[in-house]
Amino acid sequence: MINRKFMSIVVAAGLLAAACSAPATPAPAEDPVLAPISDFGAVVAEGRLEPDRTSLLAFQSGGQVAEIAVVEGDSVRAGDVLATLSNGESLAAQVAQSKQALLDAQNAVKTLNENVDLTRAQTEDELAAARKELDRAERRLRSISAPDIAYYQDQLQKAQDAYQTAVENAEITDIGDVGNSLQAAKDNLQTWTNALNDVNSELQKYPGAEMVFATAIGTFIKPADAKKSYDDAVEAVRVWELRYQQAQRGDAQTLKDLEDALDDAEANLAGAKNPKDLDVQVAQAEVDLITAQIADAELRLSKLADGPDPDQLALALARVETAEAQLAAAEAALTNSQIVAAIDGTVVEVTIKVGEQASPGARAITVAALDKWVVKTNNLTEIDVVRLEVGQAAEVVFDALPDTPLQGTIREISQTFTDNRGDVTYEVTVELTAVDPRARWGMTAQVTVNP
Repeated sequence: MINRKFMSIVVAAGLLAAACSAPATPAPAEDPVLAPISDFGAVVAEGRLEPDRTSLLAFQSGGQVAEIAVVEGDSVRAGDVLATLSNGESLAAQVAQSKQALLDAQNAVKTLNENVDLTRAQTEDELAAARKELDRAERRLRSISAPDIAYYQDQLQKAQDAYQTAVENAEITDIGDVGNSLQAAKDNLQTWTNALNDVNSELQKYPGAEMVFATAIGTFIKPADAKKSYDDAVEAVRVWELRYQQAQRGDAQTLKDLEDALDDAEANLAGAKNPKDLDVQVAQAEVDLITAQIADAELRLSKLADGPDPDQLALALARVETAEAQLAAAEAALTNSQIVAAIDGTVVEVTIKVGEQASPGARAITVAALDKWVVKTNNLTEIDVVRLEVGQAAEVVFDALPDTPLQGTIREISQTFTDNRGDVTYEVTVELTAVDPRARWGMTAQVTVNP
């Protein structure tokens, strides 16, 4: 291409030479008015046919290609996974785990906010119980460190009195109503034993007699009635013997319990008179522990006055942030192991194969939007570019289709330049209104614009 600056210099030199060789003419009375040059002709540049949008896709991490989901010519939509590396399945599992961890962390924050009233009530109950325990522990400490001797003496006296009363009651039981009733039952049994013997003796003399005389009771009686009275007397003795045994056992257990109580009262009095240092220390330690527990509960309750415990909430929120970061990292790792379509379009090139090692950033799949085409110039000079504007109409003629001119519109004029063998050139994008079906990506064309 001839440099336009050079051409301008040549034209100017020629005009100067012609002026020097022309014959002298009288000077005009005044300078003529020259008409301004308003038309420099059409702007013509070369360009190349390209799809309106092209996406060159690559893996962002290296690894073995596990799957290629498309072939050249397939239509895809933005977001479709076109190829994956062999570690994609494990990375997808990590994403799922990270999502669950984030959900758990978010639920923990939600639970803290929702359960603040319940937590406050539970803490109040805990505080009330601790204060009750503190009162008991303090009373125990006082009873050990500064015992009321008179109280323990009174308790011992009461235990002694109770024990003595039980001993006396036991003695009364031995000769009392139960013993008398048992003896009466035994006497009655002896009487009916003798009467039954009398009846049996008489029946031997008078077999089948309905009534016989029983000397033991001094009257006539039916044999069956005598047998029944004997049986009743035997049962009565058995019942009163059981009652007598129960009374004796009850007295014995009562005496044992009261004896133990008496021993405890004597030991308590002795301990009160001579408290052990270790017992005092243990009681004091219990008071100190419960006091600390009360202080902790009061602090936790104060933190719940305006919502969840700030410390717990901060930890829960930090857990959410950590889970979010881990999820983002897992998703990024998964994304880097996949090739995902960035635009809607057609797969025009696949340069990878299943099983081979993919390099990070190396072009693997190319997707182009073939529904709209543009021509981009590559030799438009700085002299011509200033004559163009976005929106101007342009005519495009492909070298391979010279008889089929196409129409288009200037959509973009680049702001940066290219040094093309000494010429400063700019790229202009012409959007075509229609494309001949025979046209192919990369075909060269002549772009003509009439400013």
